[in-house]
Amino acid sequence: MARIWSTASDCSQTSKNLPVVAFVLAGWMVVSAVVLSVLSVLTFENYYIVLYIGLLSIMQVYAPVDAQPTWWTALRWIAAIGFIGFVVIMYWRVAEMSVLL
Repeated sequence: MARIWSTASDCSQTSKNLPVVAFVLAGWMVVSAVVLSVLSVLTFENYYIVLYIGLLSIMQVYAPVDAQPTWWTALRWIAAIGFIGFVVIMYWRVAEMSVLL
């Protein structure tokens, strides 16, 4: 029986996904910077939040099913550490809004 997601769940394919994930993430970084710049809302906080959401989205699309290679474990740690930065930025935004109210 053929798998629907055979390329994503194939153990031999997971090691080949690293260059694809890196390329897609780099493209997301460039496109995000350009779009935020065109919209005149390019700040460190906005860029970080958009990149973090893109990282989580890319991780969901390219998540290996059967095996977890070492690069995937490292990427999960990066996402976990990135969550701390996301929380700090959200705290700054909420604190800024509470001062304005």
